[in-house]
Amino acid sequence: HNADEIARKDIRIGDTLLVERSGDVIPKVLKVILEKRLKNSIPFIYPTTCPVCGAPVVKQDDQVARVCTGGFFCPAQIREHLKHFVSRKAFNIEGFGEKQIELFIEKGWLNDPADIFLLKEHKDALENLDGFGEKSTENLLSAIESHKTISFDRFLYSLGIPQVGIVLSETLAQKYSTLSDLENESENDLTQIDGVGENIAHEIKTYLTHPKTRSLIQKLNEILKITPLAQKEITQSTFTNKRIVLTGTLEKMSREEARELLQKHGAKISSSLSKNTDFLIVGENPGSKLRTATDLKVQILDEKNFFDLIS
Repeated sequence: HNADEIARKDIRIGDTLLVERSGDVIPKVLKVILEKRLKNSIPFIYPTTCPVCGAPVVKQDDQVARVCTGGFFCPAQIREHLKHFVSRKAFNIEGFGEKQIELFIEKGWLNDPADIFLLKEHKDALENLDGFGEKSTENLLSAIESHKTISFDRFLYSLGIPQVGIVLSETLAQKYSTLSDLENESENDLTQIDGVGENIAHEIKTYLTHPKTRSLIQKLNEILKITPLAQKEITQSTFTNKRIVLTGTLEKMSREEARELLQKHGAKISSSLSKNTDFLIVGENPGSKLRTATDLKVQILDEKNFFDLIS
């Protein structure tokens, strides 16, 4: 997705590349092996229109990625939005994955996330589909019904607001009890929240005021019970009110478990480093964040230091 890097490294169609694993999972292209390049190699020209809906592809000044401007009218974005909505950190509906989403879109039963909770209207047709049947259909519809109650932070995350991940969703849910409270905030007020800059504040307001979003939220509000995020009891420690970034693989627990542990101690978790970061907690294969933290003179803790301090 990084057109700038493709151009800078002159990566062409059919090239042989030297790749290394960077951080946890990201494959990083180190260089093109020029002696293996095809004589008739063709440079890669990045598309200017979406191959699915035909809408213009744009690059925002402060971001690397180029994105389709089709939004809610692009079938590919609708499909990905639905996959995100039922994902583990959002609604986490068991037995509802990519295969089912593709099938139900094809049948015309899914156009937006609210339609997921109306699938019971197609119960008879569902039972007659290949791979389904009475029991499978009952299990799927029961799983959907059991997820009609959701905490506000997970609901926010499920909406797929650009640049709003699970950590920021929790931060917003701790400050605002309901979506109406969040919708009524100005962009300037939003920028006062830790982790929300001008760009993210603009993304939040733009998303929540879009007619399609407002229509979707209204439908979901009629179907779901959205509960306020329970306020966590804070255990005072070295990390209370400190800005923390995690990188690499921890041995004793997953990064998500470490993040939850830090939040119980009142830490402010971020996915990106800045001069305001207090600690970088480093596991195995930390990637570029370790170098960035060194440059910014951020205090670096290995896993042992982290557990010693928090205990």
